[in-house]
Amino acid sequence: MADVSWADGLSAVSALAGVVTAFIALRISRTANEAARQSNRAADQANATADSVAEVERERWHHEMTPRFDVTIT
Repeated sequence: MADVSWADGLSAVSALAGVVTAFIALRISRTANEAARQSNRAADQANATADSVAEVERERWHHEMTPRFDVTIT
């Protein structure tokens, strides 16, 4: 059996920790990417809702600002 020094063992543990850290970073980045995608979807929906509300308000203002005349012909 080969004699393994403590430095070799520490190096192996360090390499394993690096792999674990890279895996965790990958999972975090994927989670952040999905959260950003959902946020973008929500913003698109909010924008569509705002457009609809703005159209309703434009129609309401147009109706309210349209002058009305009562004309009596004798």
